Amino acid sequence: MKNFLKFFVTVFLILSFVSASEISAQEYTAKLEKLKSLADSVTNYYRQNMDVKQGGFYIYINTPDETYLVYSGLNQDITPLSNLRLASITKTFTAASIMKLYDEGLLDIADVITNKIPGTDKSYVPDDENYDLPFKNKITIEMLLGHRAGVFDVTNTAIPDSIKEPYAGITYPMYIMETLKDSLHTFDFDELTGIVAKNKLYYFEPGEGFHYSNTGYHILGKIIERVSGLTYSEFIEKNFFDKLDIKAYSIWKGTDTQIPEPNIQSYFQIDGNSINTTIDNMSPNVADGNIISSPEEISKWMRLLITGKAGVSPKSIEKMIQMKPGDKVQNLYGLGLTVNQGLGYGHDGAHNAYLNVLRHNPENGVTVFAACNFWYIKDLYTQGYSLNKFALDAVNIVTGK
Repeated sequence: MKNFLKFFVTVFLILSFVSASEISAQEYTAKLEKLKSLADSVTNYYRQNMDVKQGGFYIYINTPDETYLVYSGLNQDITPLSNLRLASITKTFTAASIMKLYDEGLLDIADVITNKIPGTDKSYVPDDENYDLPFKNKITIEMLLGHRAGVFDVTNTAIPDSIKEPYAGITYPMYIMETLKDSLHTFDFDELTGIVAKNKLYYFEPGEGFHYSNTGYHILGKIIERVSGLTYSEFIEKNFFDKLDIKAYSIWKGTDTQIPEPNIQSYFQIDGNSINTTIDNMSPNVADGNIISSPEEISKWMRLLITGKAGVSPKSIEKMIQMKPGDKVQNLYGLGLTVNQGLGYGHDGAHNAYLNVLRHNPENGVTVFAACNFWYIKDLYTQGYSLNKFALDAVNIVTGK
């Protein structure tokens, strides 16, 4: 009875977003009920077959006429303005920052990172040991945007056992925060890229393949700072959060571990046990995954970005959405954006029990943010596939396909 009442309270609240002239209340409620049934179905699958005890699925859809929010299994009530960790959706802000600077003639994405910043005697990255990266004279800014520079990712890939360092065999942030028990350590770009440079780590020569790399985006973060004269967080706050009236947070301190209220909790699911992972140190992920926002606000961002209204020129957006083959997770990837048929352009995000999909389809004006607040560790890849299917099925309900 309690869940039944919660659902209809949600219906009542969401109906306030929709005028009678746009869609009938009866039609709207029917779609909302179908969406709720869909969310229940995918959540119950994980409850019954994967022994997931905490967490569930939720979705926020914005069309030119209506807005929908449904959720299932979260063990809490949420609103369109409930905050969560966006994880790699952050990369869309980093890519947009680079393209904005490109629009302004302050950098050239075709430049290699050792080139001088236009009009200055300063190189894009410092000429020091922390940026003495393998093949640094061949790495272009554009390659970094598209994960095609071969830059080793110290946050997602374990340092090879062959490296004669105490952090060999695990990721570098894990070594600092867990092995050394310095859980509130504040990482910075220099420290993270310095591990790559010191140990001469790489996946392949620049331009010879695709490999998703958070550390590649740390280099982009450093470039943004050197070109603009602002910190990464200052730049996106000034140029995007403030100008576009988007409520979001760029977290960079190791001690800043909380998510502002109201927030959505997150859970690891391991061997039938649930571990709350909401509190976290995001400083290893500045520029690649540190931003916090809500379904409504981040959907607004993606809609503005893809439609050329976020401060990045339509010409540069065209460059960003030119897709090339990726890997089994990122089938197609452009410059800080991916694409799915039926959903449009955007990015995915995954960080410590938050799993997110954000897309805007310029053909029909529909923006979708689909997410779950748990990780099923045994098969996270399939969970990601389920989330994408959930998003597409939900959009088809709303659009009548």
